[in-house]
Amino acid sequence: SRASTQVPLIKFTMTTDEEKHHLALIASRPPCGKAGQPVQVMTNSFPVRAPVSTIHIYHVDFEPALPEDAVDQRRSTINQLSIRDRLDEEYGVRFFENTRLWALREVPGDIPFTNKESTMTVSIRYLKSINLSEMAPQDWVQYEQIVHIMLNKVIRLSQLTRIGRNFFEKGENLFGSQGKLDIKGERGDPNIRLWRGYSVTIEQAIGGLQLHVDVVHRVLHQQSVANFIETVHTEQLKNPNRGRDQNVANARRIVEEALKDSAVLTGYNKRVYRVHSIDWDIGINDTFEKDGKQVSYKDYYQDSYGESCSQRFKGMLVHIPKQRKVKKGPDRIVLAPELCYLTGLSKKLKKNYTFMRKMADTTRISPPDRHRMAEALVARLQRTVETQNSMEGDEKNSSRSRTSSNGSGSRGSGSGRATPPAGGAVNNLNLPLLMDSNAIKLTGRQLPPFKITVRSDNGRLNQVDPYRQLSRSAGDASYVDKSLTPIKKWVIFYEDERLARTLLEQISMIAKKARIWGRYLHDNPEKVQIQRGQAAQHVRWEQTMKEVIDGFEPDMVVCVLPDDRRGGNPTAVYNMIKTLCCTQKPVLSQCITTRSLNNQKRLRSIMQNVVKQMMTKAGNTPWRVDWQLPDGKLDLKKPTMICGLDVNHDVQRNVSTVGMCASYSHDYTKYYTFVMSQKVGREVMIDGANLMLASLKKFKSRYKILPSQIIVYRDGVSTSQLTTIVLEEVRAFKSAFSGITIKGKPYRPKLSVIVVQKRVTARFLTTNLRSLNPGTLIDTEVVSKKFWDFYIVPCEAPFKGTAIPTRFIVAYDDIRFTQDDIAALTNQLCLLYYNWAGPVRVPAPVQYAHKIAHMFGSAIDQRTPHETLNGRPFYL
Repeated sequence: SRASTQVPLIKFTMTTDEEKHHLALIASRPPCGKAGQPVQVMTNSFPVRAPVSTIHIYHVDFEPALPEDAVDQRRSTINQLSIRDRLDEEYGVRFFENTRLWALREVPGDIPFTNKESTMTVSIRYLKSINLSEMAPQDWVQYEQIVHIMLNKVIRLSQLTRIGRNFFEKGENLFGSQGKLDIKGERGDPNIRLWRGYSVTIEQAIGGLQLHVDVVHRVLHQQSVANFIETVHTEQLKNPNRGRDQNVANARRIVEEALKDSAVLTGYNKRVYRVHSIDWDIGINDTFEKDGKQVSYKDYYQDSYGESCSQRFKGMLVHIPKQRKVKKGPDRIVLAPELCYLTGLSKKLKKNYTFMRKMADTTRISPPDRHRMAEALVARLQRTVETQNSMEGDEKNSSRSRTSSNGSGSRGSGSGRATPPAGGAVNNLNLPLLMDSNAIKLTGRQLPPFKITVRSDNGRLNQVDPYRQLSRSAGDASYVDKSLTPIKKWVIFYEDERLARTLLEQISMIAKKARIWGRYLHDNPEKVQIQRGQAAQHVRWEQTMKEVIDGFEPDMVVCVLPDDRRGGNPTAVYNMIKTLCCTQKPVLSQCITTRSLNNQKRLRSIMQNVVKQMMTKAGNTPWRVDWQLPDGKLDLKKPTMICGLDVNHDVQRNVSTVGMCASYSHDYTKYYTFVMSQKVGREVMIDGANLMLASLKKFKSRYKILPSQIIVYRDGVSTSQLTTIVLEEVRAFKSAFSGITIKGKPYRPKLSVIVVQKRVTARFLTTNLRSLNPGTLIDTEVVSKKFWDFYIVPCEAPFKGTAIPTRFIVAYDDIRFTQDDIAALTNQLCLLYYNWAGPVRVPAPVQYAHKIAHMFGSAIDQRTPHETLNGRPFYL
């Protein structure tokens, strides 16, 4: 059963006044902190501004209508000579983006433009004017949008083309060879082309409007989706042991497994779409309703994009737009496979370690090179702006000459003259956009040092440096608990007896060195071999495991997964093990792959981690943080619950799974876990109140009191969803509090919600272009002007690579954190993830929430953990 059915769903509505009130409650930035050692930092942010006083916005209609994503077709129509000349005369300097026109002149009314070379008619309607010099803070997003539109024009003029959200070199065919990096797959895999490009974003920061530039890569296949589908069908139809219908069904299954939840690139508009399903009942000759008429997909693509389709087989890709886009467009988008190209890496390629190593070597860029490439791009854009503005006089003279000769400068009766541009000479520039090619420098801070407590080989507790000594000190299976929870009865399940012997030998050797063999980890486990048979592999595993678990009642099962290179299906067996052990027959489980046991070079370190996971799952603590908060305003001695939240979206299972972890130990090393399912694609929780109630009940059952402070780290939320978080999730949490009374008084704990963002374009280096040390805080100059955010570099840079920061946004704050306390707490929580002896990029409760959401969203189908396991990290 789902978690949401266990407690009555709490629903609420909100009035407009309440919405405004909650918008005002988004946490505001406190004074800048001072703790730690100053560090001079080089950023990948560049100052940018548009010296324009007023801009006017217009809506552009096209008749006949064009699809919403026909961006290139709209721009091509607008740029045709007969229309462009009149636009020059009427609107002057202007910027066009899909269905919007931004201009420096105000032209009231609705003006039609007819293209002499085609039957297309363009109508431009005045919407509103914006005074950029008098914008209120809530309107800054409009200024960002306007500058972004100007920047998009500069990027196009710089011969860069947009693919998805990023920009790549133009001037070649989509799959040309020049300037691209080719990596060939093995065993007949198609050529994989790796494009190097740029991520370019704009944001209003404390230091002013800034341009963020970073180097990105995109993997493209030289094979269309239609070719891939045909290849799979051809291979399957050759199988003489099955009938045609069975072969076709098998081919479709293989195609769906490969394509569902993958990203494809459409060549006609260079957009990236996520494939949610494949509709095998329709083909390019089938029809759909458009503007009240039945139109075939073949004619639609020909008329809308100029693309001809000749696909013989049925089967079209289906993309479901996100909820916020459905309101503006269709609820599903159907894509022709022959017009789509595969992107990204398949599961097969990801298992090819030689190939992945080549990919890593190719994409890894040293900090100096990454910085120089970003500066070079901004300088290139700057030259484009200067070139366009130097051409301004010549273009206007040419435009006047053409207008005089063809008489197209008149608007027609009753239209009046356009008002002159405001703002002085700067408004006469073709591109009123100024940028600095020198990256912003600032002063960051190395957060104050803290220690990690571990147990040494001699049995004593030692304090070690988290970044230099933890990985060495935590290598062996030692624990800081006063008394350990033993694993008395455990079973090894396997198919290959040699691998089972290797596994047991390694576990005993590591456990003996840690002094836990025999006493805390029983030295004679049961060994059960899975026999061959007619039934499917995962079914044979399930039958055997059920019998053994029912009869032996072990504390833990250790499973050697079958080898996929010998016809095994480790994924199906793993999913079965986790479903059985986490929901049906509650027992701790540990899986290890055949590849890992055959990896002689890394076998010892792999098995050290396996033993550590086994003992940690039993409830033991490998290490803990000695909390050091610089200001001490956050009192962790008070009853405090720290939570992690994440959402996993599984398109193939058509469900989104919410994972929540809530701490119940004073050192924040142990967590209760909760799982909830909701509609696929929905990021905001619909049942946050009931998850919070369940967490509070567990906390009270252990401590007999409720927490007075609750800190929630929320992953997976974009900046645009911050308001939604305040309006929905925080309100849901507070509605849970309102239903609780303590000695007749309402329960009102202090609540803070911190949004965690891993996918950021910001990169920070030292001024001599080296990666920053872990534990570096950035909270000035490049942080947002709209809300309270900060960056932390939690981990060391990868080999020959650049350290990646994590962004934290304080969306809601009743606790009244200081900047230094919340930064120190967040950074230290990144050291408590027990699958890795070192820091991770997010606080441990968020990583645990991610693990639980992924496990129950992908491996375990829409179920909840068995209550017997709750409180132990069975998901590691």
